[in-house]
Amino acid sequence: MSRNDALTRLHKVVIDRRAHLRKSLANDLATMGEQRVDDEDVAGTVQIDFDAQLAQVESRELKRIDYALERMRDGQYGKCEGCGNNIPLARLKCLPCATCCIQCQRRREQEVHDLDGEVELKS
Repeated sequence: MSRNDALTRLHKVVIDRRAHLRKSLANDLATMGEQRVDDEDVAGTVQIDFDAQLAQVESRELKRIDYALERMRDGQYGKCEGCGNNIPLARLKCLPCATCCIQCQRRREQEVHDLDGEVELKS
């Protein structure tokens, strides 16, 4: 299978995941809107907090999916934002919204880690 064929299949995977997440997020938000908890209902409060966190995770994933679809439209999908090389198909199959090759992603994570360390040292 050619790289273009694989990218076309990944497009469908991303579209399907977006549809699933949209439906799930809508259900989560509807459920959260219906929940009523009194001050002594600890389990209910924990459930609301969990649902809110799940909705945040789903929302962030939807943003990554929308960005991947934008990159597909622009012809940039599958290209590393760091070095410009093709992201290996194996990585895209595992992480369809990946925007960097493994080396550039590691570099980004190290930079964030280094910045976090500097912030901690300054305080």
